Amino acid sequence: MITYCVANPKDIPQIVDIFFDSFSDLIRRRYGGLPSKKAVKDIMVLYIDAAQDGFIVAKESDKIVGYVIAVENLRKPWGALFTKHILKLPLFLVPPRIFFVSAPTFWHFFVGAHIVTEAVSPNIRGKGVGTKLAKLIVEYLEQKKVGLVHFETEANNEPIKKIYSKLGFKEGKKFRTGKIHWLTMSKDFRAARAK
Repeated sequence: MITYCVANPKDIPQIVDIFFDSFSDLIRRRYGGLPSKKAVKDIMVLYIDAAQDGFIVAKESDKIVGYVIAVENLRKPWGALFTKHILKLPLFLVPPRIFFVSAPTFWHFFVGAHIVTEAVSPNIRGKGVGTKLAKLIVEYLEQKKVGLVHFETEANNEPIKKIYSKLGFKEGKKFRTGKIHWLTMSKDFRAARAK
């Protein structure tokens, strides 16, 4: 049975493993190499501080099988970086670590909530875990009464596009960094609340 709860620091090692299982190829293509596990661990700790209840994990028994992270705005991780993690600042300002604390377009830094990342263990994909995580993070953001929420994905990531489209997200801006084609997806919660 899979359960869902807010992440805690003890979950980080398993979350890091899922991160590498899910994103190693993408990061290699984008940056030509991978960050160390310690660097990704530091980033996940930063997001536990910044996202708080917006960092949700899926567990099967005691094993983490997926996670999703959302922040009300991208100023939160930068705020956590400059307050609680200031000594690690230089580590976050070099690729590929900056991938997780930078906005792909400048306006995202100021406008709305941001779904930072979602990943599910490869051996459990296709069983509804990603869909449930997406629903939970959207419910969380609705409770926070955010206006706009957005995220970026590879333009060819059909599973994530399908999941979030069913939750009312619309495809938006397409852009490219290096050889990677990206797609922005967003949902305006204000329009739904106005109905």
